[in-house]
Amino acid sequence: MITRTERVARARKVRKLLSHYVSLQKPYMREHVRKEWGSDPDYSAINALLMAKHELTVLIQDLDGPEIR
Repeated sequence: MITRTERVARARKVRKLLSHYVSLQKPYMREHVRKEWGSDPDYSAINALLMAKHELTVLIQDLDGPEIR
């Protein structure tokens, strides 16, 4: 069982990754990633989305936990 503090921190991590994905949809951010980071903005956006999916899946599994009867 995870504590409330851990749940909140992990949920905030998912929210941060999703907001990163959304921000990479803006033209000026795409250009920034291309010039400053030297990487493909589409790759960076999909990577953030996949990381958010993974974190959310793990969080849901931990919240599901053992059933109490």
